[in-house]
Amino acid sequence: MNLIQRTLQFFGAGYDGAESSRFRRDTGWSRNNERDEDAMLARDRSKLRIKGVDLRRNSGIVAGFCSRLAKFVIGADGISPAPKTSSKQWNKDAADYFWKVWGPVCDSRGRCTLQDFQYMSVFLRPIHGGIYFQLLNDGTIRPIECDRIRNPRKDGKGEYTDGVKVDQQTGRIKGYLVHSRDKNGDFGGEHDETFVSAESVLSVISPPWRADMVREVPDLAHVLPLLQDVAEMNKDTLATAKAHAKIVGWLKKQSGNASNVFPLRSGTATPSQRQTFNHDWGSILELFPNEDVGGFNSTTPNNLHIPYMQWQLVLCAAALDLPYEFLTLDFSKADWSRMKGILTFINQALRPYRNWLNTRLNNPLWAWTIGRAVRRGILPKPPAPGGVSELFKIEWHDPEQIWVDRQEAVQSDMLEYQMGQVTLTDMAKRRGKDLESNLREIAEEKKTVAAIETEYGLPAGSLVHVQIPGQNNPAKAGTAQEPPKRKAETDE
Repeated sequence: MNLIQRTLQFFGAGYDGAESSRFRRDTGWSRNNERDEDAMLARDRSKLRIKGVDLRRNSGIVAGFCSRLAKFVIGADGISPAPKTSSKQWNKDAADYFWKVWGPVCDSRGRCTLQDFQYMSVFLRPIHGGIYFQLLNDGTIRPIECDRIRNPRKDGKGEYTDGVKVDQQTGRIKGYLVHSRDKNGDFGGEHDETFVSAESVLSVISPPWRADMVREVPDLAHVLPLLQDVAEMNKDTLATAKAHAKIVGWLKKQSGNASNVFPLRSGTATPSQRQTFNHDWGSILELFPNEDVGGFNSTTPNNLHIPYMQWQLVLCAAALDLPYEFLTLDFSKADWSRMKGILTFINQALRPYRNWLNTRLNNPLWAWTIGRAVRRGILPKPPAPGGVSELFKIEWHDPEQIWVDRQEAVQSDMLEYQMGQVTLTDMAKRRGKDLESNLREIAEEKKTVAAIETEYGLPAGSLVHVQIPGQNNPAKAGTAQEPPKRKAETDE
């Protein structure tokens, strides 16, 4: 093997992606290394949050996406608890205490409810990366914005990773350094720094995509340049169109002098001044001899502006793993079949957000709040068959899935149920309901209806009767039909 072959074997790359080429730009020198993500984003994380929040303030696309994501994830009424212990009464008492008693006053500042915090957690994840909560001794929680967790201003910076104290041997998080804000709402002036142990903090932040990650990264981090380009291009295009709209035409001057005869109440123009006559709208411009005014036809925005903007937003939606229509609320190209696919994709794409919110916020808050209420005697102890507490047997009522054709969805559920592919519990969950609660409410309603019919002497089933045309009467569905008589018996 000659020297050239040995050199190519040493420097050559087996993958095109690892090959350096003058036709393809390599990453910058500061990114061309194998540092962990937190070291890589030592100075960038704050800039990402600042840019994300600025787009939230000034970009309708970003503001609408964050709001829409939060509303679709938690629904109009929030994600409420549904305990599943063996005691029905304890389930009801605990759920009512958590959602109706503690939830409205859970904020240590007295500002927000638990439903507000659910909304805020999802809303801030795309632009901030999420939010932190501190569990206080008085039973309330204190929200901590991500930028308040920072390295110390003076001593001990080497012990922290962007405000998080980590055991370098085990990788376990020990606690967080929480900064208060100065009088200007920033961190440059005098303010307090407080270390909070990890046991007292809920980190409701975006899931890590690398095992060594400690801090969060906003969901929009990788599409911020695209979103900023879209906002700037739309703004500049609009500014150009507005400037063009003020231009009436171009004056082509050759030679000559202006006329000396002017209308009544008009001034005399100087040799360097052009005479104009103003009216309620617009002006009449006096031309010099041999001059011509040509009209102006603006081409901004042109017929490629909207397709280009749409394509940039398509790339953003693909990067966020959501349909373009969800990001932009543009359903101009969504026919009936495509709309069904869009909603199916949305229902599936939002499920990980709900699981994340339940895992990071709702489940820990439930265990902490209800456990504290039990210790203080506000609630009785949960059932513990075999000595194992059922406190953690908890589900959450998700909002109802979105449907295009509700009748088709119900019929599909019925067919899948008959084939044994789904259960009644699965169908109830898709509608944000609890099966047992539904059945008990239906039974109570039927009992009430029957009592009223008896009270007023009405035939059974006449007060409330809902039936699809062609459907068998459910009241007679369980009765046995008489077998057909034989011909001889009929003749007799």
